[in-house]
Amino acid sequence: MKAKISVTVILASLALSLAPKVIAAQAVAAELPRPDRIPQACQDELFGLEPAEPEIDHETEQALWNRLYLQGVIALTADDLPLARQSFCAALEPAASFGPRDWRFAETLDELGLTGFLDADLDFAETMQGAAVAEMLLALGPDTETSVPRPGRQAKLSSVAIYADRLAWIHDRQGDARRADEARARPHRILDRGYIPLGRQHQRLDWLASQYLLDEDFATAAWILELKPR
Repeated sequence: MKAKISVTVILASLALSLAPKVIAAQAVAAELPRPDRIPQACQDELFGLEPAEPEIDHETEQALWNRLYLQGVIALTADDLPLARQSFCAALEPAASFGPRDWRFAETLDELGLTGFLDADLDFAETMQGAAVAEMLLALGPDTETSVPRPGRQAKLSSVAIYADRLAWIHDRQGDARRADEARARPHRILDRGYIPLGRQHQRLDWLASQYLLDEDFATAAWILELKPR
């Protein structure tokens, strides 16, 4: 039976994802070529369609992502899941060029995970949400909290923790409690699950390992460095 969720819950979820963050976004190309970053399921979704905007510059790509992402959000709130999936998949193309510290590629994957979950396509949802966790780790690092608790308000969970919890929802729905627990407790372990290609991401893995070193989590830093192809 198709999973249903209210528009209010969807918008609340989007608000969490789009909360202000301190981002050191870099207007440089990511290490991986665009087609290699975009999951195969989305490449299949867009196969045969005309490119949204062929051969465009960086400024136009940002405007294009805004338009496609908003189109996906509107479709999602209207329960038009096929259009939402197509829009978010198309939005991955410009987002793939925004640079290694920019989180819009991860955010787009996260919305695709939600779209698949609502459509009861759990394989698609897992693929996209797993990739979202991995990409957010590589973009922002192991941020443990994004704000200090204030009177009457709870501390915000990190983006990585929010994304990992959503992956755990999918594993729970799949009846896999062990993987759900691991997603919540050790989200960095997502990196060796094959959700994203690591073969040409040496610099991003080095940067992520450095963040764990700064947190004095030496075991996790060493584990991440072992992921680099030799």
